[in-house]
Amino acid sequence: MKKTRLLFLIVILISSCAPNFQYKSPNSSGNSSSSLGNATTASTEVKKAPWQTWNSQTYNSYELANAESEVLNTSFDTAISYYRQAMRVSNNPTVIEQARLRLIGTLLKSGRSQDALLEISKYTKIKGINPSALRKDYALIAAWAYLEQRGMQQSLAWFNVASSSVSKSSAVYKESIKGVNSLLKTLTDAELKEVSSKWSSSKRFSPLISTERKFRLTNNGRSN
Repeated sequence: MKKTRLLFLIVILISSCAPNFQYKSPNSSGNSSSSLGNATTASTEVKKAPWQTWNSQTYNSYELANAESEVLNTSFDTAISYYRQAMRVSNNPTVIEQARLRLIGTLLKSGRSQDALLEISKYTKIKGINPSALRKDYALIAAWAYLEQRGMQQSLAWFNVASSSVSKSSAVYKESIKGVNSLLKTLTDAELKEVSSKWSSSKRFSPLISTERKFRLTNNGRSN
């Protein structure tokens, strides 16, 4: 099946994708900012990234509390260090899981999409799970990481994992659909046609693709 082959390719491509990250938060290292996900914010605030579906609860963890504070200050490297420390010293499985999830999300937010994907790969090995069984919030991060690297088919595959078997009212599902729409708008007409062919049987994505194609036909060109 097409989806099975696509998910198999994901495992291989996780360790070989070429970084081309565009999302930049205020005061992060780098000069560019991405239009994907409307991530630009004022320098006095940090807007939640499209893949950030967790809350700021710290579960009485000193390390998580410090990490969240550093994220608010856009001191992402320091926050990442605290997340790693929480994973090492905590005996609370929830704290460890949240620290890993937020670590990966912060890597992506700070422009390190390749590192984020490698951390996800490590996580699947630690848990001994197939990528298709990856937790939905992790899958959402992977989808956005590939989107920022313009690995469009991989990104769609991960958005598919993230939005499968979850409530349509959930944050993960809503952000997955928003992500797919953002992805489609960046494609050339030729790329959109290819995506349309490969995802024609998807009940979730096919209508979104059809809407984008109709929009372009109506407006005599690519959408912006």
